Amino acid sequence: MRGQRIFLRYPIKRDLSEFIALNRAGRHFYRGLASPPTEAEAFGKFLHRCRRTDSECFFICRIEDGAIAGFIGLSQIFHGAFQSGYLGYYIGAQYAHQGFMTEALQILLRYAFHDLKLHRLEANIQPANVSSLALVKRAAAVNG
Repeated sequence: MRGQRIFLRYPIKRDLSEFIALNRAGRHFYRGLASPPTEAEAFGKFLHRCRRTDSECFFICRIEDGAIAGFIGLSQIFHGAFQSGYLGYYIGAQYAHQGFMTEALQILLRYAFHDLKLHRLEANIQPANVSSLALVKRAAAVNG
């Protein structure tokens, strides 16, 4: 799935070093708002969760160089009458406030509502995370 500056792709084992380095560099940035994998064992568990049948997980990658900029995914996808899921995401510190997550969220929303035929998504946002709240509000305004 492609946008103008980013594309979404599934995580693979070969991503371990790059993703861990991205997350370690952003420890100060996440300040307890997110807990991305920073060790090999945690990355293995992350991949296992991504491969569950009730999850859709993607790395946000820059088109210009293929670098992993962050993560966006759906979890606890329910395909019954409710057709719902939970939305989670985080961006690497060096890629924050550049519009990558806004673009990724638009791509994922199209995928969730059109391809997966979900009826609703719930965003996992901590109330103190002002940037995340603004992101979802912008997405809601566009996708109304």
